[in-house]
Amino acid sequence: MGLDGYSRVIFQAYKMRLCLLTTVIKKNVITLSVVTEYL
Repeated sequence: MGLDGYSRVIFQAYKMRLCLLTTVIKKNVITLSVVTEYL
């Protein structure tokens, strides 16, 4: 396994984490907007 393969694995993990983070942020934003709508 060369350096290229290693960096590719890291990049894939980073992309997955970024996607997860975006999903969590979107859910929080939706929750916040729903909560503020009911206030």
